[in-house]
Amino acid sequence: MIPKSVLLAWPEFLVDGRWQDISEFVDRDLGTFESRDVLFEEFGQTMSTPVRILVDPVFRNWSASG
Repeated sequence: MIPKSVLLAWPEFLVDGRWQDISEFVDRDLGTFESRDVLFEEFGQTMSTPVRILVDPVFRNWSASG
């Protein structure tokens, strides 16, 4: 039931004009993507189908710039 690994679209924060992330807890960096949809198209995702159906309309196609 619990996947061996989980793909997270990890946010970065603009602090004092510089982008910072919270990488101490990250196992592997896959890069930066224009949107979560592009990330998931390339690497897939671990969210279950029922949960994805509920949250996808809210988060679909949000770009990194908002």
